[in-house]
Amino acid sequence: MTYPSFFLFRSTTTTTTTTTTTTTTTTTTTTTTTTTTTTTTTTTTTTTTTTTTTTTITTTTTTRTKLIQ
Repeated sequence: MTYPSFFLFRSTTTTTTTTTTTTTTTTTTTTTTTTTTTTTTTTTTTTTTTTTTTTTITTTTTTRTKLIQ
C-alpha cells in the first residue's frame, strides 16, 4: 500500500535596513574692487551651499526550510 507524502515548509524572513547620509558644503567667496578718482570700494560676497543626501537600502531575505512529514 502506498501512502501519500507531503512536505511542510517553515519560512524565516530577515529584513535589514541601511541608511547613509552624506552632507556636502560648498563655500564661494567673491571680491570686487571698484576704484574711482576719489575712493576705492571693496565688496566681498560669501555664498555657502549645503546639500544633504540620504540613501536607504532595505534588503529582505526569506529562507524556506523543508520539514518532511
